Amino acid sequence: MARIKCRRNNDEIRKQLFDSTRHNLIRLGEGETPNWCKLAETRLAELVMLYKPAGINGKWYLAAICDGLNFIQDDENIDFEMYLSPDDYAVYKETHKEGSTPKSRYTFRPRYGIRPTPRQVLEKLNEMYDMKVIEAYEYRPEGFEMQSDFFLPEGPYSELMKEKEDSLISLPPPRKRPRRGGSPDSHASASRDSTPRV
Repeated sequence: MARIKCRRNNDEIRKQLFDSTRHNLIRLGEGETPNWCKLAETRLAELVMLYKPAGINGKWYLAAICDGLNFIQDDENIDFEMYLSPDDYAVYKETHKEGSTPKSRYTFRPRYGIRPTPRQVLEKLNEMYDMKVIEAYEYRPEGFEMQSDFFLPEGPYSELMKEKEDSLISLPPPRKRPRRGGSPDSHASASRDSTPRV
């Protein structure tokens, strides 16, 4: 088994990898708003044009917007130079030379720092637009929001279901059975008495 030599100890590696992430998670969890930059807002506006986060499919589109804010796919129709870091843009240019087709798909992290959650995206959208009014004007099929119990439609099995319901209604209630061996205390003492003694 080969061992990798490292000039840092475990504590230094853990601190480098996890302390900043944990600090950011704690900071965002305390209700502070994340820092939206103009670039992230531009990306959000582009994604809202593709996926309208309202209506019947609004939750699915919100998930697509969050995914688009956190990751950039190499097959998107956007200005990659604007959103990618110089290193990622060099990788993109190398894999997408004119006339060539990339052998595999690439996913990049955007250059801006925020990685918003769906709740943070909704807060930002509520700042930018009146989402309640937008939701009010969305088409909803009649009865879509009405909740009711599920019933099977009338059909070939409706007679069987009716018979089953009638048989369940006509059954007498189940009787309570007495416990075997009496009360729990007598059962415990009986088991102790039956233990062989040495």
